[in-house]
Amino acid sequence: MSPSTVDGIDPDFEGRIFVVANRLPVAIKTTDEGEFEYSLSSGGLASGLRGLSKVVDFKWFGWPGIDIHRNDKDKVRQRLLDEFNAVPIFLSENLAQKHYDGFSNSILWPLLHRMPEKSSSNRDWCDAYQEVNEIFGDNILPWVEDNDIIWVHDYHLMLLPGILRERLNKKKNLKIGFFLHTPFPTEDYFTILPFRKEICESLLLCDVVGFHTNQYAKDFLDSARTVLPGVSRSPTDLHWKGRQVIVHGFPLGIEGDEWREKLSTETAKTELATLQEEFKGQRILLGVDRLDYIKGIPQKLLAFDRLLTDHPEWLGKVVLVQVAIPTRAGLTAYRVLRQEVEQLVGQVNGKHGESRSQWSVLAPGALTTTYSNLQAYTASLSLSIGKARATRRLVRSLRRLCHFVHPRRPEPCELRIRRLPRGEKRHLNDVQLCRSDKDLASIVAGHV
Repeated sequence: MSPSTVDGIDPDFEGRIFVVANRLPVAIKTTDEGEFEYSLSSGGLASGLRGLSKVVDFKWFGWPGIDIHRNDKDKVRQRLLDEFNAVPIFLSENLAQKHYDGFSNSILWPLLHRMPEKSSSNRDWCDAYQEVNEIFGDNILPWVEDNDIIWVHDYHLMLLPGILRERLNKKKNLKIGFFLHTPFPTEDYFTILPFRKEICESLLLCDVVGFHTNQYAKDFLDSARTVLPGVSRSPTDLHWKGRQVIVHGFPLGIEGDEWREKLSTETAKTELATLQEEFKGQRILLGVDRLDYIKGIPQKLLAFDRLLTDHPEWLGKVVLVQVAIPTRAGLTAYRVLRQEVEQLVGQVNGKHGESRSQWSVLAPGALTTTYSNLQAYTASLSLSIGKARATRRLVRSLRRLCHFVHPRRPEPCELRIRRLPRGEKRHLNDVQLCRSDKDLASIVAGHV
């Protein structure tokens, strides 16, 4: 470890860093021969921490993603530790499903995004969430020594910091941090959450709690003071039971050098050339999103349909390319969303195009795309949009059209026609908001 190369880390730091997340950054598959195949994951958290891993050594704790038979656990554990510096936390398939698909993504996820109408309720899910957080604590406990740093990530493990602090209270100079990779709701939504008191207590036993934006940090500060007695606050921290907790926004970026490097590969160049030929003479509007109801993909398609209906002069001159990456296929809400998107794509293309060359929307819902594919799409967008004033006006119009969001969730989308659930709107000052589909016609008329 070379801590002196990282800003903000004490050069005299002698402890170790443990990163804890629901999933390991390693994908494990079983072959037909009954062996295990290991590969690095391309998940959001793994990608976000890839840059840090180049300059700081840390051990990663998490669920391996599959149910491992007890006879294979020792072999898998040793392989992950030796090759990936990772420690697996084994869960049964049933428990993992109740924790991940159940409580985490059917209760916490919609409530954190201020969409209570999408939330479900099940007592077994609540029990599973508590149990999994306890199991994580059991597995981490034997590894921890004085001066270590434990960095817990995301909504799947919001009870874990408190569990660790209580069990490790005799460790000297132990630091615990937590980072939430979703929005944090305002207190009126937070008070709906199960375990709201326990979540606040757990996070207040951290040394540092991080969010994507300072606004989310402020929302947490307000919620904690509402839920727990005896909480006092200053602009960037909380005081509770004699503890001072730093609460702040830490925007998460990408590895720009890595993207530029991959974009220069022959694979990306070939893909780019193919896209340029396929969309020759057309202007491209690009969306790259997970297929999630928080992304507003159906609203985007409806807005694009309205644009082409009201302004047929753009037919054949513009195409919306929507890369929609499937996620959480086991949940009914996501299966329904996929069907809705596929139907809308068919309707828009059927209404405005007679052949593939005339299709207005390309939405490869089943596409599993690579880094190079995404970068080629991005490059194609940058080469195809913005060269003409008329196209810039069209992009501005589509951006405003796609700001169609739920009136209670005023979080619009950016140039790539993506909603801004993680706080990007704080950094895009020119973004405008449309709160009702009744505004679509006037916006199209005023900006095309």
